[in-house]
Amino acid sequence: MRKSLSIILSAISLAATAQVSPNGELKASVECVNGIPAYSVVLGNDTVICKSPLGLKTNMADNTKNLQLLSVSETKSVSENYTLPSTKIKNISYTANEMTYKFGDEKGKNVFDVVMHVDNSNVAFKYIVYAQRDRKSCLVEMESTSYVLPQGTKTFLCPQMYAQSGFARTAPSYETYYEYDADMKANKEGYTFPGMFKITAQQSNKMKGTSPYIWVMLSETNVAGNYCASRLMYTADRTYSIAYPVEREFGGIGSCAP
Repeated sequence: MRKSLSIILSAISLAATAQVSPNGELKASVECVNGIPAYSVVLGNDTVICKSPLGLKTNMADNTKNLQLLSVSETKSVSENYTLPSTKIKNISYTANEMTYKFGDEKGKNVFDVVMHVDNSNVAFKYIVYAQRDRKSCLVEMESTSYVLPQGTKTFLCPQMYAQSGFARTAPSYETYYEYDADMKANKEGYTFPGMFKITAQQSNKMKGTSPYIWVMLSETNVAGNYCASRLMYTADRTYSIAYPVEREFGGIGSCAP
């Protein structure tokens, strides 16, 4: 995400460092462009997530810009077995390749890592944030984490309801109807996870006799009591970004920010 040789490199785009799935079909690349960390995802010959920003702004520092990519780990294979008691498939097993990207500030201090997992059909990443300025806790004010979709992408999204509206003011307690096969566009309250996107495949993929479309699902995982659930917000051309809850959702108890 961020660079590692301070001001000189902050104006330079470091070459993207890719993590490839075990079968070699799915690839996620991470780089640092003009001090801004970014990633992209390619399936076969098709870009499914265009170059998209990464980063966090916390009460410790603004780690969304003026950063350096300090180092990239070697690829390692990871595997896990776990149980989901209330789904169609109960016992889950997966194997993925993992790389860790360390980002630093202008002085070269490691401020956060991005850990990227790529398996044969999924890309997942998480942030590891390091303490700064002797803070005892970290308040995340916003993420610059975004998803830039290819031109012409169609959406299957659930518009989020206005908080404290609906039956007994319970919205957004569940979800509204999904809008299907729609153009990319903004919704004032954003969109509820998960979101589905339909991307037209390259001609080279169409020639194989497979579907002319690639389906991409964006979702969040491991939502627990130590971090908030989030939503998608259309913030710029072809760009959906992570947005946190609004104050109306917690009724004055606690905080919106994790």
